Amino acid sequence: MTLGIFSWDDDILQDIFNARDRGLVHQIPLSRRNIEDKLFSHHDSNGVYSVKSAYRYLTTDLAYLNHFNSISLWKQLWALKIPPKVKNFVWRLCNNCLPIKDVLIQMHVDVDTMCPVCSSEPESALHTFTQCQFAQDC
Repeated sequence: MTLGIFSWDDDILQDIFNARDRGLVHQIPLSRRNIEDKLFSHHDSNGVYSVKSAYRYLTTDLAYLNHFNSISLWKQLWALKIPPKVKNFVWRLCNNCLPIKDVLIQMHVDVDTMCPVCSSEPESALHTFTQCQFAQDC
């Protein structure tokens, strides 16, 4: 993509891809944000990028950041001025601890997986609280 033009650079695509792949690349939607692309790689302490350094970043550094962010999220949740039962419900929903059918199946409970309200999709937290027609009508 050429900065400010919002189209693929066909000269570069011609050099890199065959005709079929160029067609597939052209189907990828382009961002409308006018910012320059940047290369990002996580390197080790001596400045060298390797598969090992990327793996370490993904398994250690990101895990730490996700853990830190989740701690912050839970602190914010517990600080909300809402009834404790609502806080508990949100925590259980986020931690996949509600007795929803897809969770019960994972626990080897023999249940029909379909939503008991609409019978159109398997019951999951996402379906139950956002996608089910009943939830949307509420």
